[in-house]
Amino acid sequence: MPQKVKSSELSYEKPVKVTSGINHAIIMTINKKGVGKVYCWGDCSSGKIGRTPALRNRSERGLKVYSLPVREVKNVWACGNHSFYKQVTYHDNPAGYICGWGLNLDGQLGLGHFENVTTPEWVEELEGIDVVDISGGEYFSVFLASDGKVYGTGMNLYGQLGLGAQKRKVSTPELIELPEHIQKITCGDEFTYALTKQGEVYSWGSGLNYVLGNREEEDQLTPVKLASDFLGGEVALQVAAGTHHVMFLTTEPKNLLKEPVYKKKFLDRPGTSQIRI
Repeated sequence: MPQKVKSSELSYEKPVKVTSGINHAIIMTINKKGVGKVYCWGDCSSGKIGRTPALRNRSERGLKVYSLPVREVKNVWACGNHSFYKQVTYHDNPAGYICGWGLNLDGQLGLGHFENVTTPEWVEELEGIDVVDISGGEYFSVFLASDGKVYGTGMNLYGQLGLGAQKRKVSTPELIELPEHIQKITCGDEFTYALTKQGEVYSWGSGLNYVLGNREEEDQLTPVKLASDFLGGEVALQVAAGTHHVMFLTTEPKNLLKEPVYKKKFLDRPGTSQIRI
């Protein structure tokens, strides 16, 4: 049964976003003054909850909801075993600041090193880039900028960063070559999807369980545009990925300029099935 999250710290805050990784959760709140704060709890290993509880009763302490020592937060994202937040913009950096913490053994935080981080650190390579969305698997992260460009950092063993075969992992965000303006990204455990405003879909990374939508289980080391008929003639409006599956929200092409008829399509093996809602 669902249970209410109880915390004295949340009593006077208004939750505006909830996001979760593999074994941790994050809540972003706004107080009466409009100031955003970040609360984390869950598995305390690798620094993913932004603190290191004392050894005694560490697991129990990790389940308590505590705020991070940061303020004026604009957005938060939880990935596999790591997380990011964006601070509100300042006059000296209109794009805002992206900070990350948690597991970083493959460079998934983009900080230029491969050490885990307990206290959020600024991702300097993203300075001046207006990041509007972040998604990540267990060992990598992908960033979407307001200009439609996509950047990736971390493990690239199966091509999940789309950087080709030469780089097994990177410790700072690198531009992923995509020919079109991207408006949505989502990552599974070892693969990535990107969606354009026109509903065109790109995928790359591990092809296990046919999750890339190309009817193959081969890994794709660079982004590949999926065939226009892979969703049965429908146009993708949204895409979301789980560990080893993908789900699309679609509509008929003729509905793009008017009230759409929404459908859901699930992809985890050859072929797709759909449910009208």
